[in-house]
Amino acid sequence: MTKIRSILRQYTKGVSKKTISEKAGVTRNTVKKYIRQYIAMNRPLEELEHISDSELEQLFSIKDQQEPKKKLQELISVFPEVEKSLKRKGVTKESVWRKYYETYPDGYRETQFRNHYNQWSKHVNSSMHIDHKAGDKMYVDYAGEHLQIVNDATGEIKKVEVFAAILGASQNATKLFAMLKMTKADGSYLREISRIEKQDLLILDDFGIQPLDSQSRSSLMEIIEDRHGKHSTIMTSQLPVKEWYDVIGEKTLSDAILDRLVHDAHRIELIGESLRRKQNPNYQREHQDIVENK
Repeated sequence: MTKIRSILRQYTKGVSKKTISEKAGVTRNTVKKYIRQYIAMNRPLEELEHISDSELEQLFSIKDQQEPKKKLQELISVFPEVEKSLKRKGVTKESVWRKYYETYPDGYRETQFRNHYNQWSKHVNSSMHIDHKAGDKMYVDYAGEHLQIVNDATGEIKKVEVFAAILGASQNATKLFAMLKMTKADGSYLREISRIEKQDLLILDDFGIQPLDSQSRSSLMEIIEDRHGKHSTIMTSQLPVKEWYDVIGEKTLSDAILDRLVHDAHRIELIGESLRRKQNPNYQREHQDIVENK
């Protein structure tokens, strides 16, 4: 049995990366590398159990060998046009890859195409990193073409501008997991997980609004495991902690995640009605009416 198979089996049982590295006789960074590759693949362990050790090694191998020069040069030559096309409405990376593949039938498949394009784009396009103070400023941007508002009484149609706004460094748990799923599609998952791991303070707001699926469960385990004992994490939820097992959904990973979260945690439980409701005069009147009707 390969070390990779052993690492994956232990990980899916909720064993910590430190313990896995000690049992497998490899460094913790190696363990993290294989686990992140496994999560990014989005393939169940049961499926990987059916392939041979040599196939598993090949699947997880870091491909340092040189790409065929002609094939890679052909790919890079189309990227400037790809970049222009992606700025047009309705154009996706999938559609530009299909066009590329029609021209170069022996070229790269979609996943490799995306990975190479992302690497090329990072080197070609410079970007500025901004450290946000959470909740300090609201950022507003134009959200696209005009939308329409219809007057129900007259049928008049008016075009309106739409703007999107967000507070810096804000993220609730549901949106975070949705964003991580998107990063798996464009090949930036490992970079994003690494960025989250390094934050001094991570706040996951409104945890438990939706039950976690297998991908979100694995991402949460990865985040909590990497940050445990090194950085601070705050989680807010309208559900009591005892119900988080059902939200996470898989017993082994639930135990592993909550063991790391609850250990040495400071728990603050609020009792009473929502302050938003109490401060809303309409809610007060409606609540009074309900009580009187009873």
